[in-house]
Amino acid sequence: MMEMAILTIDMAGILIDNNNNTTDTEGHGAHVAGIIGAETNNGLFIAGVSWNAKILPVKAITETTGSVSIIAQAIKYAVDRGAKIINLSLGGTEYSELEHEAINYALRKRCVVVAATGNDSAPEAQYPAVLPGVIGVGASDDGDALGWFSNYGKGLDVVAPGVDVVSTYIEPPLRIPSATYSTGPSNHANQDI
Repeated sequence: MMEMAILTIDMAGILIDNNNNTTDTEGHGAHVAGIIGAETNNGLFIAGVSWNAKILPVKAITETTGSVSIIAQAIKYAVDRGAKIINLSLGGTEYSELEHEAINYALRKRCVVVAATGNDSAPEAQYPAVLPGVIGVGASDDGDALGWFSNYGKGLDVVAPGVDVVSTYIEPPLRIPSATYSTGPSNHANQDI
């Protein structure tokens, strides 16, 4: 059985705002967690790619707040609690030594680090996907072509379904967005092999 940490917008955890609020107020965390681990054979909605996965949700940023130092703390927090896969559904155009050090810490502890390449249709992936050792995941559509919004080029290691991905959500119970954040969880199935 695999253990995962989701470091992404809206996930529950203890780092952002120094609280223990576990409410996913915007739905992104529920969507990503559903792609990874929604139960199967229960007659409800969808099945995740690794329904026996353990998910350690860690809230590193929100729609309105966040910082590289909190992201770095969140990575170390997840690693120190036994995460084997870190899914970073976030990115930016600026390099951060602090973020790089945290990712290297995870890699030294033998964690797999997966990051979304970005949603700007740009010819280079965003940080942290471009960092050495990070698996940069872009979006593909149902024809296995690169998603129209997905960043590509340097830092793109693999693509996974990311256009119109059905998954769990907070309200209504299912949602079908298109974004590279949907692709990292799909790539976790490859880590089970």
